[in-house]
Amino acid sequence: MTFNHEMPISRKKLIDQIKEHFLSEKERILNKATIASKDFNKSEEKGGKGDEGDVATQEFQQGLELRLMNRELLYLKKIDQSLEKIQSGEFGECASCGEEINSKRLFARPTASFCIVCKEEQEKLEKSTVDGHQSKSHGKLMGRSA
Repeated sequence: MTFNHEMPISRKKLIDQIKEHFLSEKERILNKATIASKDFNKSEEKGGKGDEGDVATQEFQQGLELRLMNRELLYLKKIDQSLEKIQSGEFGECASCGEEINSKRLFARPTASFCIVCKEEQEKLEKSTVDGHQSKSHGKLMGRSA
């Protein structure tokens, strides 16, 4: 998607563009998953033919492809959640404070669930916890005693 910062765009038009982007991305990911599934089945049928180096390379490549596909499927889940929010009229509302997420942030990260202020606060909180517990040093890593 391209965004012209000099020319203001209405919120509704931006959301319509984001929706079209989501639908396009969803189609791309589903097509890619179908192709990957067929390729994986073909490679399974071949079943490790070749020398040890070839087999290791094939297994490494398959593992890499599966990890990448997993990332795409997680992105697909975020797309579906965002499309549901568009349908319900909740898209672009911060999940934390309920305020409207800035249009520039939505354009840069269409699946954003938090406004920039709440996201920064969330990240600060995540950085200041160690093993899920609040650090008494406000985010500085502390030595652990046994």
